[in-house]
Parts: sequence; C-alpha cells; structure tokens
Amino acid sequence: GDPAAAGNQRGLEDRARAMQVPPSKYRRPDDADEAPMAGLQMEFIYGARGHDTLNAVVYTGRGDVVFLAGATAVAHNPIQHTQRFFNGHTDDVVSLALHPDLVTAATGQVGKKALICIWDTSSMQTLGTLRGLHDQGVCALAFDGDGDRLASVGMDRDHLVAVWNWRTGAKLASACGYPQRVFCVAWSPADGGLVTCGLHHVKFWTVSGRLLRAQSGDFRRGEREQAIVALAISRKGRVYTGSEGGEIYRWKRGGVEAAVLAHAGPVFALWVCRDGLASGGKDGRVGIWSLSLAPLATLDIRPHSMGPEPPRIRSVCWLNRTVLVGTSAGEVFEVDVDTGVPALLLQGHRAGRVNGLATHPSRRVFVSGGDDHTIRVWDMDARKQMMMRILEDRIGAVAVSLDGSQIAAGLTTGKLIVLRSKTLRPLLERKDRRRGLDVLSYSPSGRLLAAGGAEGFIDLFDAATDYEWVGTCSGHRGPVRDLDWSLDSRQLQSDSGDGRHYFWDVESAKQIINPQEVRDTVWSTWTTAMGWAVQGIVGRGESPLAFGTACRSTFGDSLATGDDWGFLRLFRFPCAGSGARSKRYGGHSAQVSRVRFSFEEKTLVSAGRIDGLLIQWRYLSGGRADTQQAPQSDDEDEMEFERRPVAGPAVAADDTDSDVEKELRVSFGRGAARAAVDRSGRIEESLQPAAEKAEPEEARAAGARGAGPIGGRSGDGPPAGSLQLEHVHGVRGADCRNNVIYNKEGRVVYMAGAVGLVYDRERHAQVVFATHTDDIVSLALHPDQVTVATGQLGRIPVIQIWDSRRVVNIATLRGFHQRGVVALAFSRDGSKLASVGLDADHSLAVWDWRAGIKLSTAPVHVDRVWAIRFNPVDDVLVSCGMNHIKFWTMAGDNQLLGKRGAYGQEGVQQTLLCAEFTEAGLTLTGALSGDILLWKGGALEWQFENAHRGGVSALGACLDGFISGGKDGVVRIWSGLTPTKVLDFTTTAVSTTAPIRIRSTCWKDGVILVGTASNEIFEVDERVMAPRLLTQGHGGSSADALATHPSKGLFVSGGLDHTVRIFKLDSRKPLQVRDVGCGVRSLAYRPDGAFVAAGLDDGTLAILDGINLKELFRARHRDGALNDVKFSPDGRSLASACADSRLDLFAVGARDIQLVRSVVSPGGGLRRLDWSGDGKYIQTDGAAGDHRYWESASLSPILDRERIIPVERGEWDTWTCISGWAVQGLIGQGAENDEIHGLCRSARGDVMAVVDDFGLVRLYRFPCPYPGPQYKRFAGHSARVSICRFTFDDEYLITVGGTDRCVFQWRNLGD
Repeated sequence: GDPAAAGNQRGLEDRARAMQVPPSKYRRPDDADEAPMAGLQMEFIYGARGHDTLNAVVYTGRGDVVFLAGATAVAHNPIQHTQRFFNGHTDDVVSLALHPDLVTAATGQVGKKALICIWDTSSMQTLGTLRGLHDQGVCALAFDGDGDRLASVGMDRDHLVAVWNWRTGAKLASACGYPQRVFCVAWSPADGGLVTCGLHHVKFWTVSGRLLRAQSGDFRRGEREQAIVALAISRKGRVYTGSEGGEIYRWKRGGVEAAVLAHAGPVFALWVCRDGLASGGKDGRVGIWSLSLAPLATLDIRPHSMGPEPPRIRSVCWLNRTVLVGTSAGEVFEVDVDTGVPALLLQGHRAGRVNGLATHPSRRVFVSGGDDHTIRVWDMDARKQMMMRILEDRIGAVAVSLDGSQIAAGLTTGKLIVLRSKTLRPLLERKDRRRGLDVLSYSPSGRLLAAGGAEGFIDLFDAATDYEWVGTCSGHRGPVRDLDWSLDSRQLQSDSGDGRHYFWDVESAKQIINPQEVRDTVWSTWTTAMGWAVQGIVGRGESPLAFGTACRSTFGDSLATGDDWGFLRLFRFPCAGSGARSKRYGGHSAQVSRVRFSFEEKTLVSAGRIDGLLIQWRYLSGGRADTQQAPQSDDEDEMEFERRPVAGPAVAADDTDSDVEKELRVSFGRGAARAAVDRSGRIEESLQPAAEKAEPEEARAAGARGAGPIGGRSGDGPPAGSLQLEHVHGVRGADCRNNVIYNKEGRVVYMAGAVGLVYDRERHAQVVFATHTDDIVSLALHPDQVTVATGQLGRIPVIQIWDSRRVVNIATLRGFHQRGVVALAFSRDGSKLASVGLDADHSLAVWDWRAGIKLSTAPVHVDRVWAIRFNPVDDVLVSCGMNHIKFWTMAGDNQLLGKRGAYGQEGVQQTLLCAEFTEAGLTLTGALSGDILLWKGGALEWQFENAHRGGVSALGACLDGFISGGKDGVVRIWSGLTPTKVLDFTTTAVSTTAPIRIRSTCWKDGVILVGTASNEIFEVDERVMAPRLLTQGHGGSSADALATHPSKGLFVSGGLDHTVRIFKLDSRKPLQVRDVGCGVRSLAYRPDGAFVAAGLDDGTLAILDGINLKELFRARHRDGALNDVKFSPDGRSLASACADSRLDLFAVGARDIQLVRSVVSPGGGLRRLDWSGDGKYIQTDGAAGDHRYWESASLSPILDRERIIPVERGEWDTWTCISGWAVQGLIGQGAENDEIHGLCRSARGDVMAVVDDFGLVRLYRFPCPYPGPQYKRFAGHSARVSICRFTFDDEYLITVGGTDRCVFQWRNLGD
C-alpha cells in the first residue's frame, strides 16, 4: 500500500484515541461488542428518482405505483399511502420495466458488471437476476409482448444491447448499440423487433436467433437528426419518439411518418395506450394526444409543483382516465384526464445534498434542508410534507428549538436564518461567516444555539436575546462536522474534518485539553462519529471520516451511523471496543449525510448526501425481528466499495405474539414528558414533573378544583369557571396486565390515562386519584387490600402509594428509575415495595416505602420485564418477561441475588407475561405460547400446554385454585391444577377490529373482575356466569371523533376501532354501540338531533340514526379521511373537510345526502371547519396552519381582506378551528408549542376549552384575540387529547383521549 496513506490513516486513529477516555465508573458488559437486539425496518421513502431516469414511475395491475429511489425500488399504495420495498440491488437503480402481466418488474443498476433484477411487485420477492454482461450500468430495459424476453441496454462505451430469456438467465443475443448515449429501448408487438433511441439516432432491430441486426431510422421530410429521449410503441406497432426540440415523431417502416411540435423543450416521456398518447416535457406540461397526434388536452403541472424550480416531466403512465406523472424534482402526481386536476402522491428534495436534518423535541415531526434551497417540515405519521419554504441559497444544517417554536437554518453562504416553526416565516437573519454552516444544535437548556461550519469555528448565540453572539470556540484544524451539548449545557464536544475530536467549555469558549475533565460528562445527544463511546464503529482499515454521521437513540441503548457507501449501521451504545458487531441496512445511494432518531425513539430518519432522499425507518426495540438486514461479518473486505446484496429478514428469538409485538414497538417516552407550564404560559421541557414545577396542587386539578391563572396580561384574566372530572369511560388495557383489582371494600381500583380510579359499583360513581404527572402504567395492591401503589412514565418517573378508601396520597418514591415504572409488587407483610423500570437493564429496586428508602437495586434483563410478584409464603421475588424468569432473594446486607429459572432437560425457555402463586407458595406463570407453567424452588415442575390459544396475559388467585385469561378472549377457572369452568368473552366484542383479549383477572368472594385490551371492564358472578359491563372506552389505535347532542344530555364518540358510541350524561353509561366498518374520524349531530353524520377514515360519509345509530345512508366520494363534518345551522347542508384537501358541500334530504359542490383548498389537507351563525360562510383549518374563509353557497374562497374582517368577526354557529381572529391569542401560548389538537367554544360563547399534545385541558375566555391570555388548566389524559366539546347547556365538557382512547366527562362548575 501507499506508505503516505497508511501514515495518514494511523495519524487519524491516533488523534481520535487521544480524546478517548472512558467514564470513571464504566464496567464493560460481556455483550458489549455484540450486535444490538434492536433493528431497523424501512418504512417510507420521501421522493422518487427523477433527475436522471426516464419513464421510471408506473402503475402495477393492483394500482400500486412503482418508482425508483437510491438503491431501492418502491411499490407505493396511493390509497393507504404506504410502501413496500425491493432491496435486492447493490447500487443505484436507474432503469425500470414492467412486465405485460403488470405484476413483474425488471430493474437495472449502475456499477461494474451491473445487476438486473426481476421481481414480483406484490410479494417484493426476487424472481431472477441477470449479471456479468453490462459494464458501468443498465440504462434501459423492456419486456417483449409475451413477457418471455427482456431487452437491456448498457452504459458502456458501445452501449451494448442484449436480449435475455430472463426466466433461465440465458443471453439470447447481443450487439453494439451506438457509440453515443442510448436512452430508451422498446419492443414492437407487431413484428417482435426492437427499437432503441438516443443521441442523434433511432434504430430498428430485428432479432434472428442469436443475431441482432439494426437499421437506422430515416429522418425524412427535412427533420434534423437530434437527440431522441423518449420512446413508446402501440399495440399495433406504431412507433412514437420524443425529441430534444419538443417534437413527437410517428414512425412507419423506419421513417418519420408524422410530426408535431408538442412541448417547449425536450420531450422526456411518452406513454401509449388504447385511449391515446401521453407526453411529458421539460416545460412542465403533460400532453394528451390521439394516436394520430391530434391534441386532446394539456395538463399543466407547474402551478401544483412545490419545488424551487419549474418541474420537468420525466415520466408518464396513462391508466384508464388517470395519468401518473413523475418530475425531475422527485414528485409524483396523479392527474385526472377529464378535470385536469393533479393530486400530489409523493414529494421529496431534488437530487443533491440533503445535509440538514433535525427531529422535533416533542412531536413526530422532522425538518430537512438541502441543496435545492428548500427547508421542509414533515409529518412522520402522515408521511407527508407539512410545509416548505425556499431560501436564498443551499442549506447545510437545520435545528429545532427546545420548545419547537423556532427552526434555525444554516446556509452554505455562512448566513444563519431563524424561522417560525408554525409558518416558516423568517424571524431574523445574521451573517457571521463567509463559508458554509454545516452543523447547528440548541443547548438542552434551550438558551444557546451552537453553529459550526467550514471555517472551523463554533459560534454561540443566545436564543433568548434575539440570537446575540456570545462567544466563539476556535481551534479546529478542519471543518466542524458534528457537535453535541452536555446535559447541563456547560460543555460541547465536536468532530473536525481532520479527524480530531475536541471538547469545549461553553462559558469561556475555551478548548478543554485534558479529556479526564469530561470523562464523566453526561451528553444530551451523541451525533459525533468520534469519541470514547463510539470508537468501536471504525473497523480495521477504516477511517473515522468514512462515517459521515451518527446518532445515539433517544434512550441511549443504540447508536445509528451512516457511511460513505450508503449504509446505515446499528450498534450497541456505548460502542467502545474495537471490532464491535453491527446490523447493516442499505437503501441510499453513496453517502448518508445525517441520521436522527425521533423524540420517542419509534423512528429513525436518514438523509442522503448524493441522492437527496429522506428515508424513514421504524426502530424495532430489542428482541424483535428486523427486515432487510444485511449480514454481519468480521471480514476485512466487508466494506469494499462495491455494494454487497442485502440479506433476507432476520429471525426472531421466538414467535413473537402480535400483541406483544405492538407493546415492544411502543416507546413509552413522551419527549418533554408531561409539559411543565410556567407562569408565562410557555411550554418548557423539564426533568421534573409539571405538577412540581408550577402550582403543584392546582396543576394536577383532575377531579379537583381548577388551577390558578397561568400566563396573561394584567386585566386579561382567566375565565371564572372551573372543571371537575366526574367520570372516565374506559381503562388502560392495551399495554398493561393485572391492573384491575378489588380493594377490601369490594370497590374496583384501576387506572386510565394519568389518573387512578376507585369505582363504586353500587352507586356507579368514581373517585379520582390525580397526583400523577404522567401516564400510569403499573399498579399493585398492598396485603391490607386498602393501600395501592401506582407507577408512571416520565424521564424521572414517580411511584405513588395511596389509600384507596380515602383516595389520598400516603408516600411518594422517585429518583431511581428512568423512562417509567412498568411493574410493582408489595412484599408479604407489606413493608417493602419492589419496582422495575424502563431503562436499558430494566432495573429492579426494593424500597422501604414508608421511610422512602431504597434498600437494594439490581439489573433484571436487557429485554422487557412484564411482571414481578412477591411469594406470599417465603417472600421470594419473582420477575418474568421476554425469554427469562428470575427468582430473587435479599441477603442480610440487603443485597439482591437473582437466580435464573431452571427449565430442565425437557423444558423450553419461553417469554412469560404474568405471574401468580398457589396457596402452597408454588409459582405460576403465563406464557406467550399459551402454556401455564408451574415452578417449585426456581425449577419447572409442571406445564399445562395450550391452556389458551395465544398468550396468557392474566393470572389471579382464587379459592382452591386460580383463574387465567388469554389472548383468545377466554377466562378459565382452575381447581388445583384442573380447569373447571370457562368464561368466553369473545361474544361481547362490539368491534370487528378489536377482538376481546383478556389482560387482567381478579377474584373476590365468587365474583371475577376482568379487564380487556379493548379498554373494558367486566364483572362475572361464578354462579350466574353472565358478564356485566362496568366501563368501556374505545379500542384500536386512536379515538378522534366526538359530538354532543344539540338539546339533550347525550354525546357520541368514535374511534379507529370502527365504532360509534352514544353515552348518556346523567347516568354516565353507554346507550348504543355500532360498528360502522371503518375508522371514525369525525362526528356531528344534525341541529334537530335526528341524525348523526360520521366521517370515516377511508373517505366515506355515513348518516346514522340519532337514537339507535342504525345506518341510514353511506357514500364515498373521497379517498382521504374525513377529518371534520358539520351540519349547517338550519340542518339543510352538510360540509366535510377531507385530508386530501377537499372541502365538500352536501344537500341533506329526508333519508339521504347529495354532493352538490366541492373545492380543493391550496393550504394542504383540511382538519377542521365551522359554519357561520347565518350559514353563509365556512371557515377551515389546513394541515400546514392555513386558515381560510369560504362562501358556503358557492364554496368560493374569500381572499379580500376587507371582506374577511367582517366575516371572521361575525357570529359563528360553532368555533372549533384553532386558527382565526377569535383565537389568535393562543399563538405562542400553545398553538405552536403544544400542538393543539382540539378547541371548542362554549354554548354561551364566553369560554373556550383547548386540548393539546400533553394531555392537558385548558380554559380561556372567548374570544382571545390578544397575545398572552391567562387560562386554567386541568390534567388527566395520556399524551394527546384529540378533541373536546361542550354540551348544549354548558353543564359538561367532554374530552376524548387520542392515545388513551378514554372518554372523560368533566362537570363545568361555571362561575
């Protein structure tokens, strides 16, 4: 090798090691160098490859859209907006052909001895591969009319043309194509010949055996020879070509028969079908022609493209009356030929560097910026662009402020621009450097912004004083590549382009020379590719500079890296040993510029430095299978420059149950945890629970009086009224076990959202325990059957011990666990309490809870722990979970000693979900397999196989035996070890999508209490064996719909469990439940209460009877979800707001409705709407914060400001929009920072309720047009509260939790 290069490599390694000092208390785990249990699964790719491909966006027979992106081929479902991926290629995919069966596809890549893959677009499985012939790449492909032969054109000097039997892999014929570039190849169905075209040529080929003979096309009639860049052949053999001059030529017998000037500039795309010919050009237009080249229509894409430059049409595909259009900017449109209206299916950055990438600190949103001058905001859940702004130059870095209200962008000119996150409007600009800014990062305190770049400086700016410069860290010998803040915001670490790693003191802006000073520093993030904790990512012979980016997972278990070869790798964190193993994933072209985890660790986003792609990956936490995983290897040649094929799916450790799979996928962190709200009303991230930071008693006002006034100006006080939580419909059942219990008095104790509940069955009344500051996820009953312990989520989670008779707090434990407390258990005498956390080791703690003293701690297992229980006979503590069971004892010095359960020679290790004990002190565990296992002295004694079909999630003791509940919806009663009775709950299911799954069982005096995963609680008397429903919430993944009756004490709710439910306020009971066959997004009563309109997730509008919910009418006019529906004040009209940007107006008849008018809102998908009091106007909220007013009769937008003012300040029948004059005072007090999800003005019109992303309900005066209004707040829900509504008489406020799927009934205490 080159001695100079080797010396340089050693120098880089020496510089990096110089700053690598381990923490003082670090103890190297045995599995430190193993690949992580976690994995990645490709979920979505934003943007299609369009800048250098032709006709590479096509429809399949099932209506999917197939396109190319980086080294991946994608099948996109335009209805569900989901994607499947073919990852069989080893380099950039640049050509695509679809088989006549409209299912099979062929794709060709670049690279030496380029690979051609033939694959199934439904199963995404490889059907065949062709290799070894083409050099440099495969630029064009085409199947013949029968689909038996495949033609390919290479990118070598002679542009070799080949014909293959693709099924056998045999090359049938080949010949030199043309000395200059060949763009397209196609088969003629008429004569079985081939046509190729390219620079200054068209060639007509005949295939005879193994010979290919060509005849050059004759440009007669005076047409000049020019570049022919598009080609299509009809079924009858008519050949059409598109030229660089904008002409379309029709050929016959090797000569030009007809020509037409079709476009201003090159014709890049042609598609022929029985209906005619479609063309696309550089001018951004799609032409529709007859086969005789008569013009039929022109579709202009330019007004609808959101790129910084006019779009160039690079692909067209005409199917039925829809044309699929791909542009050079990576956008994909569907255009209706009849209306000419395009619908945007997909968009991304234009090809080139996307170096700016940042995730939001508390929302599932990320921000990107690239060489196309655009900064874009993306919704991870909707998988769509929310906003975009074009800046003056290329963007090198982006960062989101701690409260999410601002986005900083660094340009390649050295300019720093700060924008409002809600609108992307610039707040300020400053230019302190001449060369580009490549990295930006806000401090954990939220006060400072660090900016580093090509000049080797890190500038520090004070965000609290309009980004005033406060210092510069100077000393880098190369560009600043990445940087991280310490958790206390006092130190920085950074990587330099010369391979050095630096540390900095922020206050003095001086370099810290001695790494010993920072060895125990806790880093808020880790994005540098150098340093002690990541030194293991560099393999033998590799340079640390080859790793362009890194990112530690949110909760610190894993490290993701991106390298110069387009691979993502996943390591354990810390990764401090040489030769650490990893999991590897392909997808990008060449270099990966940035990788970032979402705030709750569910998602990883990667950005490409060359391909301009953004790829969204699902992060699979430990113990689960990950797909598309590349092989791990210790081979020195593993990272050669030519890509290797990626392997098939990894195999899971066991056959993971789907319910358990969902639970493992849940990332319990909430980012900012429960948002702390200070007296100015501003959201701040806090390590302490909100209730302890501001007004502890008032802040958690669920079930009590309201909080004192927060925020606001003098003279602009909060409303006089308050809220009291009266009743909660539902229970937390989907991800908890054995959390519904009887206390000593026979009352039912359970949790929902962030509140504990004590339910009196006789009075049908609840008492609320409201001291927690985040979601409650664990519960344990003391041996006295009165005292209860509950554990919550949060960065520093709290354990509350409280009296279930008086519902008052007794003790609080905190300060040890991280992320959450997932399991609790009292000891035999009740003096000790055991708890398990959600940290990486699922740490176990044993407390003297009365004294608040932690007696002992120990790590349990790296995989999830589902249950812990003290044995009531000998006080041995049992823990069980994924693939483990341990038996714990405490030695004399309070040391915890754990012993693994012994399965014996015939036993098989299993995932265990729950534990209970027999009267004799033997341990019972329920297994994921459906088995129940009996343990004696830590060894497996007996196993009842297939006790349930599916996992056994609940076990409870009863007289002379035990009871069990499983995923099969069955509860079994056991006498000794023999099942004696069976209770089948499957028939109680009210939703076809949410089958009954038992999650909790409790026996007391012959009565069984049963909790389900669908958020229901049943009670069954053994003698009668008939279940009685005590409470119910929604199942499914979310509940988003709510409406109150216009004149009665009723309300109706709906969710993604396909159900609509009517509740009665005074009885606090459900009256009717109806499965409507699809997820429910919105609900509305007609003013007379006779009908309920339901907007469904698939775009269907359903009309239901207002009393029995019987379906009266159903129609589907849209593909997107109907996010809001409302009747006009007179009940004669109905308006719907659709996620596909459509505002529809319906005429309401006696038994049906008719669509009478529709309009597309340019502000993106619609979320909310309201009618004016006289029914003449409608206001709407768009997904990107766009607020518009419309004339209801014509659905014409009101754009004139002079007309808008009287409209917006007029009388409105309802006000549920979160934007507009009457609520603009919320901006900066929640609309930007909290992500407000719902708003409702009271019936009297003097108060409004606001619900947000942090589980809070707020009361404001209405209207509140001025900034800084004071408010009162109330808590109780989990995370996102999706919607709120006042009742017709303002006696109640109803709120629905989108995350907890519970319905909260609040009494409005008024004045």
